[in-house]
Amino acid sequence: MAATKFTEAEREKLFAQLEAPFDPALIKWRVMRIFDNGRSGVILPFADPRAYTDRLNALFTPSGWTREYTISTVPSLCRMERGKAIVTSKVLVATVVTITRLGTSK
Repeated sequence: MAATKFTEAEREKLFAQLEAPFDPALIKWRVMRIFDNGRSGVILPFADPRAYTDRLNALFTPSGWTREYTISTVPSLCRMERGKAIVTSKVLVATVVTITRLGTSK
């Protein structure tokens, strides 16, 4: 027997719980760019992947959701750093999360 979909009220409550900020202790920071003056730059906040897993497990149980990864690469990217051309590449990881009774999101 197929599970019934969440009601609108259940969905609203679940989305609010999913959108709740993580505890600041779980947030890490990554320096993405430092500007030429050396005094400013761009930083990216992120939570450890385990924090996302824990939240999904708490809301939907471990058997109530799945994730699937797609890995691809972008070879031979050229970027300029301090006037020099640097050739590099990137690894891209896309994740599809499927929540039983709710749907799929990329």
